Order: sequence, then C-alpha cells, then structure tokens
Amino acid sequence: MRRPLFFLMLVLGWTAAQASHPLLTEDTGVLGEGVWQLELHGEAIRDERDHAAAVLAYGVAASADLQLEAPRDGDAALSLKWRFYEAGPVSLVLKPDVTDSGWGANFVAGYELGAVELLGHLGYARADGESSRHASAALLFNALPNLKLALDFARDTNPDRDTHVLGLIYALARDIDLGFGRKGGDERAWLFGAKFRW
Repeated sequence: MRRPLFFLMLVLGWTAAQASHPLLTEDTGVLGEGVWQLELHGEAIRDERDHAAAVLAYGVAASADLQLEAPRDGDAALSLKWRFYEAGPVSLVLKPDVTDSGWGANFVAGYELGAVELLGHLGYARADGESSRHASAALLFNALPNLKLALDFARDTNPDRDTHVLGLIYALARDIDLGFGRKGGDERAWLFGAKFRW
C-alpha cells in the first residue's frame, strides 16, 4: 500500500464493521434514543456464493446504539456503537463487539466540511485464536439533497487484502436509505443494501 494513503487512514481515525452500505468504513452516525433501524445488505461475487446479512439496531441513548448483526454465513455479532465526542465538524466513535467466536474493537473518526465528509476507521478482531486488523478511509460527497457519492479505501489482514469501493447512498424517503456500489482491488463484488428506520 502507498504510504500517503496509509498515513491518511491513521490520521483520520482496525474487525471491519459494516457502515452505511456500500461503505467498508464505519460512519460516526448514531440513531438517537428510542429509534429502531433494520439494515439488509449483501455482496454479489462472480463465481462465488453471495454474502448477505441483516443488522437490527436500537438507539439506547442519544449517543449510543446497540446493534445485532446476523449474517447468512458466519458469526453473529453484538455491538455497542458509542459516539463519545462531538464538537463542530469532528465526531469520534468507539464500537466494541462480541461474536460467537471472539471479539473486536473499532475506532472511527469523522470530519464534515460543507458537502464533504471524511471518515477514518481502525479495527482489531480476535476470533478462534487468530487476530485481524482493518484500516480504511472514506470520502462522501452530498451531490444532491438526497444523494451521496462515496469513495472508500480499505486494508485488511488475515487474509491480507486491499479493496476500494465506488458507490452511492440514496435517501428514498426520510427513513429509507438505499446503497449500491462496486468493490474492486483484491476482492471484487457488487454491493447493495437498504436501511429502514422507525
């Protein structure tokens, strides 16, 4: 990986948690107390079995969400997403999680500048006696009031891979978001997802 990209990821903010699909980078948004959200997301990979998961989240406080992710294949995960700092354009999130076979911890930083949002994500996971690390950075651009364009770069270990995503997030209604993207690099797939809040 090029050093400037890796440095950018470290400056902005390691298990790879799903964010607003199609992002690989977690975001710093939380639902707010008493709000529910269901996210359905998946990957279509050529010549391989597709991946899919559902994530049910509930705002337990103004700055914290409890999330339960149930993938079609693999471990279920229970996470607490806590936005512990927010001042002006800067926000910081801690997101620990436990799975059937281990645990993980994530740190996320966000910076908003007008129509542009920068995100950085560092994650670490330990499962079945093995560890893995995740580092990613994303740029989101509000192209229209209900449309965001996204560019995301990620580096993962165990297995080692570099990936990037070009995608969009469309607010179909106030409480419904749709995501679509193309993942490239060492792993290629079409990404899709939908979020429903109530």
